Amino acid sequence: MDKGNISNATVTFDYSAGSVQTWTSTGSTVTIATSNWPPTGNLGVLLLIGTNAGAYTLTMPTVTWLKPDGTTTTTFATYLAANTGRTALQSSGVDQILLWSRDAGTTIYGKLV
Repeated sequence: MDKGNISNATVTFDYSAGSVQTWTSTGSTVTIATSNWPPTGNLGVLLLIGTNAGAYTLTMPTVTWLKPDGTTTTTFATYLAANTGRTALQSSGVDQILLWSRDAGTTIYGKLV
């Protein structure tokens, strides 16, 4: 599902709308939210594809980011700094962010792919 151009707004990615969803950042701040994860005990996976996500301020929900060394952080900037070769989102290009949850969205894990 394509959420279209997002500028100075919150965009909610509803799991029930499909496991692959896209957006294009076109304004100074974009806030990401998620909803309708599957019930606890079921794996829910969302692939978010953002165009120009690094050109503007991107605010993510609380995500436990899986760093390359296997440790985790809940700070997106710390996660990006831990990556080799990918320390920022693209200001002109496409980024793919994989989010998953096993407990109805109480804990959301994430990584750039």
